[in-house]
Amino acid sequence: MELDKLKNLCDETDGTNRPNAKIGDGTTEAALRAEAETGKPVGGVGGHAEKANTAVRTLQELVTTLRGRKESLGPAPALVSEIEAAIARALQRIAALRGGLDVWNNRATLYPKIWNPDGTLRNPVGPVSPLPPTPPDQDHQDGGAP
Repeated sequence: MELDKLKNLCDETDGTNRPNAKIGDGTTEAALRAEAETGKPVGGVGGHAEKANTAVRTLQELVTTLRGRKESLGPAPALVSEIEAAIARALQRIAALRGGLDVWNNRATLYPKIWNPDGTLRNPVGPVSPLPPTPPDQDHQDGGAP
């Protein structure tokens, strides 16, 4: 159901599912900031920007759906209260994720020693989204040029 999906997505992005996180508080936005600051993927996986964008879109859709459902519930105070709490949590997550995305989207300005103006890494260190250019082939002196 939408309420469960919203709660799960919040848990997945707010650090709840990562109690032993080594980067910040385990949130998706902490991973985004770390990737922007270092140019290195967090947790062996790049793509936190894509995860954050998808989470924002999905949370917005779920909030809209739940607001509509809340209006049609009538006198069900416990469920209405649960939906309102979930919506408030989702709105907080959306704001936090957008903050992380702002850092990511401005990484070239914020960290010009690491990022080129086009958002690619100056010295690729691993796959982060967007993927940097393919590094030269280390087995060939010409870098693998055709």
